[in-house]
Amino acid sequence: MNSTYWAALPRPSSAHSVQICCAVAALLTFLTTASTAWAQAGDDPTFRRDATITVHYPDETTVAKTARPLTPSDKLRAPFPPEKTGCFHLVDNAWVSVPCATDEDMKAHKMPPPVLANSIQSTPHRGMIFIDEHPCCSIKSTTITSPFDWGSVAINQTSDPYTATEESGSVSSAFSIQTNTNTFACAPCKSGSPFAAISGIPNSASEKGDSGWVQFVYQQFQTGSSAGKGNTRLCVWNVDVTVANNTNNAAGYAPTCVFPSQSEAVAPLDGSGAANGGAEVIGYVQCPTSSYDNCTLWVVAQLPWSPGSGWWAISAPDSMGLAGNWLNVGGTILGSGGGNTAIFTGSQFQQVVRAYSCYTSPTSATGYVPTACPNPTPWNLFARYFELTASPASYDPTGESNNLTNDPVTISCGDYDCWMSYNSTN
Repeated sequence: MNSTYWAALPRPSSAHSVQICCAVAALLTFLTTASTAWAQAGDDPTFRRDATITVHYPDETTVAKTARPLTPSDKLRAPFPPEKTGCFHLVDNAWVSVPCATDEDMKAHKMPPPVLANSIQSTPHRGMIFIDEHPCCSIKSTTITSPFDWGSVAINQTSDPYTATEESGSVSSAFSIQTNTNTFACAPCKSGSPFAAISGIPNSASEKGDSGWVQFVYQQFQTGSSAGKGNTRLCVWNVDVTVANNTNNAAGYAPTCVFPSQSEAVAPLDGSGAANGGAEVIGYVQCPTSSYDNCTLWVVAQLPWSPGSGWWAISAPDSMGLAGNWLNVGGTILGSGGGNTAIFTGSQFQQVVRAYSCYTSPTSATGYVPTACPNPTPWNLFARYFELTASPASYDPTGESNNLTNDPVTISCGDYDCWMSYNSTN
């Protein structure tokens, strides 16, 4: 893992380095031929996925009007999970490798029609971009929608969990916490990849032009002493939405999961023996190079109902091509799965959604929370349009739901990060 930046992010919305020779020449070009540069203005340019693009950020910051509520990751003091594919549990402040779920272990995961949920939507904005070409740089004004690299949903039950009740699919304390992305065009998709044809299921193979989707989700199906390894799971779901729709959800799903309940029973959400403390499901993208190739998806979650410290992590390949296409972060506490509705009584929750388009590595001293990227110099005089712009939205391509009523949201954005907070009651 890069020691300076958690993810290698040099791309249209989040490049972190300036080639000095090119930068100086570009500045001179701008100062002496500004009218020519602005004459090159255009909308929505198409860049190769492997293009070398240097973006210069603004010097003005949108300061949050109110303080963001603390989430569990603000308090975590731990190293990063190991930089390898697998499943991990935080034990005595160290990430321990644990078995991931096998295909035989997994239960069916449906994707019924979408419902609405609060989310953060990245929005288009104007700016200047410097494209590194031989012999040096050209300057363009363009419209950019900055993709996200990090998103999280935090849930804190502010009512008394011992007197509240909840059920999903007629099962007590069954629910899910989902951090969901938007659907997007699957750039890696081609005939038979990443999903091969399944015998007996027509249209089960991926094709060029398919749509992708990613979920970072915790699902709890059963609690108490009878809980088995399949009764809770934390997963990264890579989904070919086109295949799922064409096969009535019989194909198109590639989950990478771990079972927190594998060794011990988990606590219920509500009622006798309920666990206290907030929960958080974090998803982020990590790319080893300046292109979007061979990227990794991570989910890191604080689950107060699980045994041990409650911190779990999973990494999986970005097989659908989320990197560079993540424009919406949304989610909440919902039914456990299969389109179920979570039915709450006597419940109130504080919910926080976060999104970053560019960030530097957290440190064990500051908590498991990234810091928005610093503004580079000497471009601050005129490169002031590349900050993240976002708005609250109602979008969440999942089939589960709840009976909660949401209060109005509070949303605040800095240059490269946004957070949204609201309360929910039944």
